[in-house]
Amino acid sequence: MNNPVNKLFLGAAALLIIVGCNEIPSENSTQNNDTTSFDTAAHLNAHRKEVENVVVHSVIVEEVLPTSSYVYLYVKEGEKSYWISTSNMEVKPGEAYLFHEVMEQVNFKSKELNRTFDTLYLVSNIVRINSKGDGHMNADPSSTSPVGSVSVEGSMKIADLVANKKAYAGQTVQLSGTCVKINKAIMGRNWIHLQDGSMNDYDLVITSDAMVPVGNSVTMTGVVTLDKDFGASYQYELIIEEGRVLEQD
Repeated sequence: MNNPVNKLFLGAAALLIIVGCNEIPSENSTQNNDTTSFDTAAHLNAHRKEVENVVVHSVIVEEVLPTSSYVYLYVKEGEKSYWISTSNMEVKPGEAYLFHEVMEQVNFKSKELNRTFDTLYLVSNIVRINSKGDGHMNADPSSTSPVGSVSVEGSMKIADLVANKKAYAGQTVQLSGTCVKINKAIMGRNWIHLQDGSMNDYDLVITSDAMVPVGNSVTMTGVVTLDKDFGASYQYELIIEEGRVLEQD
């Protein structure tokens, strides 16, 4: 594999605040079986570094190895095949998936499978897409469908907020759109990426205690914060904090 980790979109959504989370615990560590929780650590590590280009990995599942807590998938991406793992979910061979956040592990041992993976990529966010019977994706595998224009009474457009962000600094605003990504349970909150069709090359990030599944339409309020620095080079020119869901479907 041509080191996909170096090409990933790792949006600045998290700060490493736990000293012991510099690497994901393997089954050779003090917790030595598949119930070892690598998901939170993987998610934190996946956000340690920002890269400029967004690369969405599109794969077809060739083999599925479920365990009690995680599922191991042998996937094909173009001419390359490799193993990934994510939190336990129902997956079938032939299904197509998209993901863009991974953490590479070398010589990762699964005691539950009694197997050591030379290279394994831990995936914190993965989305299934439709596929034809021949295993080829229906849509362009490098991108998801753009979010259409969203208009809700009382909600401002993301494009208008971005263009006039200084005027709204410190104010509570209402926004409506589609959740295109969510980073869960980082620093005690969820990081919701919102698009509303007005500026789809830009994800507006809203931090919140609420859970908004990817693909859901949502109306939220939150406080506009500018030049937010979480440390370790994680900075936002614009972010919405204290997000509260008014409505979602």
